[in-house]
Amino acid sequence: EKCLASVKSIAEEIIVFDLSSTDKTLEIAKSFGAKIVSHPHVDYGDKVRDKSIRHAKSKWVLLLDHDEAIPKELSDQIDSLVQREDVSAYNIPRKNIFWGTWIAHTNFWPDRHVRLFQKDKVRWPEQIHTYAKVDGAVVDLPADPRLAILHYGYDSLTQFFDRQNRYSSIEADELRRTGKFSLKHLVWLPLRIWLARYIKHLGFLDGYSGLFLVYSLMITQISISVKLWERSRSG
Repeated sequence: EKCLASVKSIAEEIIVFDLSSTDKTLEIAKSFGAKIVSHPHVDYGDKVRDKSIRHAKSKWVLLLDHDEAIPKELSDQIDSLVQREDVSAYNIPRKNIFWGTWIAHTNFWPDRHVRLFQKDKVRWPEQIHTYAKVDGAVVDLPADPRLAILHYGYDSLTQFFDRQNRYSSIEADELRRTGKFSLKHLVWLPLRIWLARYIKHLGFLDGYSGLFLVYSLMITQISISVKLWERSRSG
Protein backbone atom coordinates (compact mmCIF):
# COMPACT_ATOMS: atom_id res chain seq x y z
CA GLU A 1 0.00 0.00 0.00
CA LYS A 2 2.83 2.39 0.86
CA CYS A 3 4.42 1.71 -2.54
CA LEU A 4 1.29 2.40 -4.59
CA ALA A 5 0.29 5.45 -2.54
CA SER A 6 3.65 7.05 -3.31
CA VAL A 7 3.10 6.94 -7.10
CA LYS A 8 -0.65 7.39 -7.39
CA SER A 9 -0.49 11.13 -8.10
CA ILE A 10 2.08 10.90 -10.92
CA ALA A 11 1.44 7.58 -12.69
CA GLU A 12 -0.61 7.45 -15.88
CA GLU A 13 -1.09 3.75 -15.17
CA ILE A 14 -0.12 1.44 -12.32
CA ILE A 15 0.73 -2.16 -13.13
CA VAL A 16 1.11 -4.75 -10.38
CA PHE A 17 2.99 -7.81 -11.60
CA ASP A 18 1.76 -10.40 -9.13
CA LEU A 19 3.69 -13.63 -8.54
CA SER A 20 0.87 -15.74 -7.11
CA SER A 21 0.60 -13.74 -3.90
CA THR A 22 -1.44 -15.14 -1.01
CA ASP A 23 -1.78 -11.99 1.10
CA LYS A 24 -3.78 -8.81 0.48
CA THR A 25 -1.72 -7.69 -2.51
CA LEU A 26 -4.50 -8.02 -5.08
CA GLU A 27 -7.06 -6.36 -2.83
CA ILE A 28 -4.75 -3.39 -2.26
CA ALA A 29 -3.84 -3.18 -5.97
CA LYS A 30 -7.50 -3.05 -6.97
CA SER A 31 -8.18 -0.27 -4.46
CA PHE A 32 -5.63 1.86 -6.34
CA GLY A 33 -7.12 1.06 -9.74
CA ALA A 34 -4.04 -0.89 -10.75
CA LYS A 35 -3.86 -3.20 -13.73
CA ILE A 36 -2.98 -6.65 -12.38
CA VAL A 37 -0.81 -9.05 -14.36
CA SER A 38 -0.73 -12.53 -12.83
CA HIS A 39 2.31 -14.77 -13.20
CA PRO A 40 3.32 -18.09 -11.61
CA HIS A 41 5.62 -17.82 -8.63
CA VAL A 42 9.38 -17.62 -9.30
CA ASP A 43 12.30 -17.89 -6.86
CA TYR A 44 13.44 -14.30 -7.41
CA GLY A 45 12.14 -11.24 -9.22
CA ASP A 46 15.03 -10.80 -11.65
CA LYS A 47 13.69 -13.74 -13.67
CA VAL A 48 10.61 -11.78 -14.69
CA ARG A 49 11.66 -8.15 -14.28
CA ASP A 50 12.12 -7.62 -18.00
CA LYS A 51 8.86 -9.41 -18.79
CA SER A 52 6.97 -7.24 -16.31
CA ILE A 53 7.91 -3.88 -17.82
CA ARG A 54 6.73 -4.96 -21.31
CA HIS A 55 3.14 -4.62 -20.07
CA ALA A 56 3.50 -0.85 -19.63
CA LYS A 57 1.95 1.36 -22.32
CA SER A 58 3.97 4.46 -21.51
CA LYS A 59 7.32 5.29 -23.07
CA TRP A 60 8.78 5.97 -19.61
CA VAL A 61 8.54 3.49 -16.75
CA LEU A 62 9.17 3.86 -13.02
CA LEU A 63 9.93 0.43 -11.57
CA LEU A 64 9.47 -0.29 -7.87
CA ASP A 65 9.49 -3.45 -5.81
CA HIS A 66 6.67 -4.05 -3.36
CA ASP A 67 8.83 -3.01 -0.38
CA GLU A 68 9.83 0.34 -1.93
CA ALA A 69 8.25 3.80 -2.17
CA ILE A 70 9.28 7.22 -3.45
CA PRO A 71 9.23 10.44 -1.40
CA LYS A 72 7.28 13.49 -2.56
CA GLU A 73 10.48 15.37 -3.39
CA LEU A 74 11.37 12.72 -5.97
CA SER A 75 7.86 12.40 -7.40
CA ASP A 76 7.78 16.17 -7.91
CA GLN A 77 10.86 15.92 -10.16
CA ILE A 78 9.84 12.98 -12.31
CA ASP A 79 7.75 15.00 -14.79
CA SER A 80 10.79 17.11 -15.66
CA LEU A 81 13.19 14.16 -15.72
CA VAL A 82 11.19 12.29 -18.37
CA GLN A 83 11.25 15.28 -20.72
CA ARG A 84 14.90 14.64 -21.58
CA GLU A 85 15.09 12.74 -24.86
CA ASP A 86 18.87 12.45 -24.58
CA VAL A 87 18.59 10.27 -21.45
CA SER A 88 17.69 6.58 -21.62
CA ALA A 89 17.63 5.88 -17.90
CA TYR A 90 18.17 7.38 -14.45
CA ASN A 91 20.20 5.71 -11.75
CA ILE A 92 18.28 6.54 -8.57
CA PRO A 93 19.77 6.21 -5.06
CA ARG A 94 18.03 4.05 -2.47
CA LYS A 95 17.74 4.54 1.27
CA ASN A 96 17.95 1.01 2.62
CA ILE A 97 16.01 0.81 5.85
CA PHE A 98 16.81 -2.38 7.73
CA TRP A 99 15.33 -3.13 11.15
CA GLY A 100 13.85 0.36 11.20
CA THR A 101 17.27 2.03 10.68
CA TRP A 102 18.58 3.82 7.60
CA ILE A 103 21.89 2.15 6.72
CA ALA A 104 23.72 5.30 5.67
CA HIS A 105 27.14 3.63 5.38
CA THR A 106 28.30 -0.02 5.05
CA ASN A 107 28.35 0.44 1.24
CA PHE A 108 24.53 0.55 1.22
CA TRP A 109 24.41 4.22 0.26
CA PRO A 110 23.79 5.66 -2.28
CA ASP A 111 23.05 2.19 -3.70
CA ARG A 112 21.90 3.50 -7.08
CA HIS A 113 19.69 1.42 -9.36
CA VAL A 114 18.15 1.98 -12.79
CA ARG A 115 14.48 2.53 -11.92
CA LEU A 116 13.26 5.35 -14.19
CA PHE A 117 13.86 4.64 -17.86
CA GLN A 118 12.62 4.57 -21.43
CA LYS A 119 11.03 1.14 -21.77
CA ASP A 120 12.53 0.30 -25.15
CA LYS A 121 16.06 1.27 -24.09
CA VAL A 122 16.44 -1.15 -21.16
CA ARG A 123 16.73 -4.92 -20.73
CA TRP A 124 17.21 -7.01 -17.59
CA PRO A 125 19.15 -10.30 -17.56
CA GLU A 126 17.44 -13.15 -15.68
CA GLN A 127 20.38 -13.82 -13.33
CA ILE A 128 19.88 -12.94 -9.68
CA HIS A 129 21.04 -9.50 -8.50
CA THR A 130 22.06 -8.25 -11.94
CA TYR A 131 21.87 -4.70 -13.23
CA ALA A 132 19.97 -3.46 -16.22
CA LYS A 133 21.54 -3.26 -19.66
CA VAL A 134 20.86 0.20 -21.08
CA ASP A 135 21.07 1.37 -24.66
CA GLY A 136 22.05 5.03 -24.38
CA ALA A 137 22.90 7.57 -21.69
CA VAL A 138 22.39 6.83 -18.01
CA VAL A 139 22.27 9.76 -15.58
CA ASP A 140 23.03 9.36 -11.88
CA LEU A 141 20.70 11.33 -9.64
CA PRO A 142 22.56 13.06 -6.79
CA ALA A 143 23.09 11.22 -3.50
CA ASP A 144 20.42 13.27 -1.80
CA PRO A 145 18.28 11.39 0.75
CA ARG A 146 15.29 13.52 -0.27
CA LEU A 147 15.50 12.17 -3.83
CA ALA A 148 16.07 8.53 -2.91
CA ILE A 149 13.80 5.52 -3.20
CA LEU A 150 12.82 4.29 0.25
CA HIS A 151 13.59 0.58 0.53
CA TYR A 152 12.08 -1.13 3.58
CA GLY A 153 14.20 -4.23 3.21
CA TYR A 154 14.12 -6.23 6.44
CA ASP A 155 12.03 -5.87 9.57
CA SER A 156 13.88 -8.54 11.55
CA LEU A 157 16.98 -10.71 11.53
CA THR A 158 14.76 -13.77 11.04
CA GLN A 159 13.32 -12.26 7.87
CA PHE A 160 16.84 -11.43 6.67
CA PHE A 161 18.12 -14.99 7.14
CA ASP A 162 15.00 -16.56 5.61
CA ARG A 163 15.49 -14.55 2.43
CA GLN A 164 19.27 -14.90 2.34
CA ASN A 165 19.00 -18.66 2.76
CA ARG A 166 16.89 -18.75 -0.39
CA TYR A 167 19.22 -16.39 -2.28
CA SER A 168 22.38 -18.28 -1.24
CA SER A 169 20.94 -21.52 -2.65
CA ILE A 170 20.20 -19.81 -5.95
CA GLU A 171 23.67 -18.27 -6.15
CA ALA A 172 25.32 -21.60 -5.30
CA ASP A 173 23.37 -23.25 -8.13
CA GLU A 174 24.49 -20.58 -10.59
CA LEU A 175 28.12 -20.78 -9.45
CA ARG A 176 28.03 -24.56 -9.83
CA ARG A 177 27.56 -24.10 -13.59
CA THR A 178 30.65 -21.93 -14.01
CA GLY A 179 33.01 -22.68 -11.12
CA LYS A 180 33.86 -24.99 -8.26
CA PHE A 181 34.29 -24.82 -4.51
CA SER A 182 37.49 -23.21 -3.23
CA LEU A 183 38.74 -23.11 0.37
CA LYS A 184 40.30 -19.76 -0.50
CA HIS A 185 36.88 -18.33 -1.32
CA LEU A 186 35.39 -19.77 1.86
CA VAL A 187 37.89 -17.75 3.91
CA TRP A 188 38.67 -14.73 1.75
CA LEU A 189 35.23 -13.66 0.52
CA PRO A 190 33.67 -13.32 4.01
CA LEU A 191 36.80 -11.50 5.19
CA ARG A 192 36.57 -9.15 2.22
CA ILE A 193 32.99 -8.29 3.17
CA TRP A 194 34.20 -7.30 6.65
CA LEU A 195 37.12 -5.24 5.36
CA ALA A 196 35.10 -3.52 2.63
CA ARG A 197 31.79 -2.86 4.36
CA TYR A 198 32.74 -2.43 8.01
CA ILE A 199 36.17 -0.82 7.66
CA LYS A 200 36.47 0.86 4.24
CA HIS A 201 32.82 1.95 4.01
CA LEU A 202 32.56 2.84 7.71
CA GLY A 203 29.95 0.30 8.68
CA PHE A 204 30.72 0.95 12.33
CA LEU A 205 29.05 4.36 11.95
CA ASP A 206 25.73 2.54 11.51
CA GLY A 207 26.03 1.26 15.07
CA TYR A 208 24.76 -2.16 16.01
CA SER A 209 22.66 -2.27 12.84
CA GLY A 210 25.81 -1.94 10.73
CA LEU A 211 27.69 -4.52 12.81
CA PHE A 212 24.94 -7.12 12.69
CA LEU A 213 24.28 -6.48 9.00
CA VAL A 214 27.93 -7.06 8.03
CA TYR A 215 28.08 -10.13 10.26
CA SER A 216 24.94 -11.50 8.59
CA LEU A 217 26.30 -10.83 5.09
CA MET A 218 29.44 -12.76 6.01
CA ILE A 219 27.31 -15.71 7.10
CA THR A 220 25.44 -15.54 3.79
CA GLN A 221 28.71 -15.67 1.85
CA ILE A 222 29.87 -18.65 3.90
CA SER A 223 26.54 -20.34 3.18
CA ILE A 224 27.05 -19.86 -0.56
CA SER A 225 30.48 -21.49 -0.38
CA VAL A 226 29.28 -24.40 1.76
CA LYS A 227 26.28 -25.02 -0.51
CA LEU A 228 28.60 -24.92 -3.52
CA TRP A 229 30.77 -27.51 -1.78
CA GLU A 230 27.71 -29.70 -1.14
CA ARG A 231 26.72 -29.51 -4.79
CA SER A 232 30.25 -30.31 -6.01
CA ARG A 233 30.31 -33.45 -3.84
CA SER A 234 27.01 -34.66 -5.22
CA GLY A 235 28.24 -34.17 -8.78
